[in-house]
Amino acid sequence: MGAIKFNILTVCFLLLTAYTYAQNKAVMEFDRNEHDFGQIIERDGNVSTIFKFQNKGNSPLVINQVIASCGCTTPEYPKNPIAPGKSGEIKVTYNPLGRPGYFSKSIIVLNNGDPSRIELKIKGNTKSEPLDLSVRFPINMGKLRVNKRAIDFGSVNAAANGIQRIDVLNTSDKPIVLKFKGLPAHISAISEHDTIKVNEIGSVYVTYKAHRIKDWGKREDSFYILYNNEDRITPDRKINITADIKEDFSKLTPLQIENAPRIEVFSQNINFGDVSKGSVKTDSLTIKNNGKSVLHIRRIISTNPAFKVETPKMSLTPGNEMNIQISFDTRQTKRNTTGKIILITNTPTNPEYTVNVSGNLAQ
Repeated sequence: MGAIKFNILTVCFLLLTAYTYAQNKAVMEFDRNEHDFGQIIERDGNVSTIFKFQNKGNSPLVINQVIASCGCTTPEYPKNPIAPGKSGEIKVTYNPLGRPGYFSKSIIVLNNGDPSRIELKIKGNTKSEPLDLSVRFPINMGKLRVNKRAIDFGSVNAAANGIQRIDVLNTSDKPIVLKFKGLPAHISAISEHDTIKVNEIGSVYVTYKAHRIKDWGKREDSFYILYNNEDRITPDRKINITADIKEDFSKLTPLQIENAPRIEVFSQNINFGDVSKGSVKTDSLTIKNNGKSVLHIRRIISTNPAFKVETPKMSLTPGNEMNIQISFDTRQTKRNTTGKIILITNTPTNPEYTVNVSGNLAQ
């Protein structure tokens, strides 16, 4: 009889715990989950829409990642937690250049709420009108013209690949064979055609293999496009690559998230006040691991060279805290300045934490 009573009490306790856990969840609710651009004109360039949402739960909402199904689609989203009852926006931009016809793209929003995975969609139809080739291919690389000099992969899953395309036009009087120099190990480039004929348009497919590099957050790379017998690398042949590498937490179970590390930052703003020109002033930022496993600091980014960061270590055991030193070097600026310190960690519920920093030059 006692064993039966104990089992009933255990079941009741587990149900109560599950109910309490469910009540303390963030709930992300959008004003709509799909946007139809209708008919757009290719030569008019990028089109954007904004998906508005509200946290209708009882716990802060954290957007872990927003992943687009195509490099032609770029999402922008808030990096800091959204308090219960507050609202936010996700801006989605689509690039129609070189993509005539109907399109339908998915944007996956991974968050700490219920549900933790929300799919947004954009669709439309791109009308391609005759373009002056100098407009479609505005960049000269010798006898080769290209449609862009930079590729932004946007958010890239650290465990996955991203693919984008560069279109090229052969304006020479003979066929050309493309070759690529200075490619980093995590980036590959392949020409669609072995040989591009005279006045023919070709494509270069660039693949970003984030799993090959241990880096996090925003990263810049580059490579060079040459052709035929060329070997000399010149700045006009450079292709710039940018990406924002994100850790993939989407496959974690609720139990794994519960047992994960959790960063707590004791301040969201640091103001150095007035600092004499030519001097350096330091302050400290305290962080704590309130989780149940080791907190790893993947990377610390300062968006302004006037603000420098030093940390005694890059990991923190559960329950412990440490001070990160931040300095304002007035020799790196000629005016009052601001910046951001971005802490990238293995906290599933808030992998990027932003601290605003500012300082003034004393007169």
